[in-house]
Parts: sequence; C-alpha cells; structure tokens
Amino acid sequence: MKTDLKGIARNFLMEAGMGKVEQAFETYIATHFIHHNPYFEGSREALLNAMQEAHLSQPNQSLQIKQCFQDGNTVITHTHVVKEDMDIAVVHIFRFE
Repeated sequence: MKTDLKGIARNFLMEAGMGKVEQAFETYIATHFIHHNPYFEGSREALLNAMQEAHLSQPNQSLQIKQCFQDGNTVITHTHVVKEDMDIAVVHIFRFE
C-alpha cells in the first residue's frame, strides 16, 4: 500500500498551523527529525517549542494550502497564512523516510 505523503504533510501543517502543535508532532514527526532553519537549532524539540510560542504570541487566523507537490519521498507545500497583522506565503519542504 502506498503512503499518502502529501496528505501527511497537509494534515501536519493544518494541525500544527492552527494551534494543535503538540498533537501534530506526536502524530507526524519522527523523534530523530531534523529541521533546517538558519534562525534556530534544528532539533525536533526546538521547532516544537518555537511553533507553540508562535501560536501563543501570534496565532494564525487561517491557513490555506495553495499547492502541494510530491517527487519520490519529498513533498513541497505552498501555503497562504493569515495572521492578525499580515498575510504571508510560506513554502515547506518535507522529506519522509
């Protein structure tokens, strides 16, 4: 049976992006996860904490996945995020094992 990687990426973004951060991490993120971001440590715990803090300080009002692409075990999403004081476009790249 083929795993729906695009569905997993979408579900993770919707749950985590709308405040169910811990639930999303428990369901979808591996314990040995690595996050590549030049602004903070790349561990699972660092991203979990950052996403929880962001939700508390500036929660997303809406999140709409505009496009989702898959090539092998890589999924790329293009998302429109609305916050109280800004609209932003975000691209996430997921690699699955």
